[in-house]
Amino acid sequence: MTVPAADALRRQILDGPGDDATQVLSDLAAHGTPLITDDPDDPGCQRVLLAFVAPPGTAGVYAWVNRLTDGPHLDRGQMRRWGSTDLWWTELVVTRATMATYRYYPYAADDPHLRDGVLVYSREVARAAVDDPTNPGAGSPFGSVLATVDAPDPTAWRGGEQTLLATGEVGGTDDAEPIRWRLTAPVGRGPGPTRIVVLFDADKWFDEYGLPAAIADAADDTTAPIALLGIDAPTDPTTRLRQLGPNREFLATVVGEILVPARSALEATETTTVWAGQSLGAAAALAAACWFPDDVDEVFAYSPSMWWKPGLTARPAQWSDEQSWLAKELACATPRPVRLAVGRNEGLLVDPVTALARELSEAGWSATLRPFDGGHDIAWWAHLLLDDLTASDTQSASDTPASARETRL
Repeated sequence: MTVPAADALRRQILDGPGDDATQVLSDLAAHGTPLITDDPDDPGCQRVLLAFVAPPGTAGVYAWVNRLTDGPHLDRGQMRRWGSTDLWWTELVVTRATMATYRYYPYAADDPHLRDGVLVYSREVARAAVDDPTNPGAGSPFGSVLATVDAPDPTAWRGGEQTLLATGEVGGTDDAEPIRWRLTAPVGRGPGPTRIVVLFDADKWFDEYGLPAAIADAADDTTAPIALLGIDAPTDPTTRLRQLGPNREFLATVVGEILVPARSALEATETTTVWAGQSLGAAAALAAACWFPDDVDEVFAYSPSMWWKPGLTARPAQWSDEQSWLAKELACATPRPVRLAVGRNEGLLVDPVTALARELSEAGWSATLRPFDGGHDIAWWAHLLLDDLTASDTQSASDTPASARETRL
């Protein structure tokens, strides 16, 4: 069967259903979604047509696209019904290096998230949304991902077995969860000391995203040995905020009661220690560099939660600090190499992370910043982490979209 190209299918959707509506739906499912086509009005952009067959009786469908249609941009995600069929669609125009996770939220006329018949965005709506069953990466660890022509390939990730050298847990009382950790066997056969990578949210990175297998696939004779020291996140979100929002006691435990036995288990003659994390985990990694510089050789901090400050028990609805608490702490710290990244669609995070990179550089840190065409998104963080861990400087520059290449400040 010959399936029409994306441009032809897009035109059929925009023209509306005719006598061949059933065939168009079949062709759309066979082609896969979203439909990505060049924007004739802007050579730096592409059009992304999202399409979803909803259950019969659906009153509306909202397309949640990370930082592109959420929050104040909810209107962009409100889909239109294709005639009287069960197909709903909408189209976005994005840059040619955009990558974003997305999901669909079909709702009934009596949905509790409607106000005066209009859907109101909330985290509950985003969490209840479902993956796109006809996305080419369906079944991937990141769910549905849209990736335009110059974005990284999100389908390369897969699950896999973990070869563990050691596991353990520290602490834990009647009112506190223990801190669980695991250490992988080193991969990579290149020269150099073994890099111990202290990585937060290991329950996600190991068990859902398959990072150990991805590193094993990417490592080669030029990759210095990498051993992941994964720290599992607490199951309760509030506890995670309290733990990874820079918590000196927690980080002291990681340094003194987890990193020490991990080094011993490796039996390596020489090691360096990289601290890596995203969002709150990135803030924790930066705080470790502040407070425990002798145990931090380098930091990878992706979309760090610059809004965090002592005393917070939830994410703030708004944030307008001229300089964050974390930036003030880092201003007096011992310089270390740090790789920062932030998505161009991350709104209030963009300026603070950019300012932090500049301030660290001025204070003598070896700081780089990688802006990327995306939001607060695991698909991007996974690409950046794997690239930073396994690619040489030459490989990183050639394999990474120009829009996400680092700038040394």
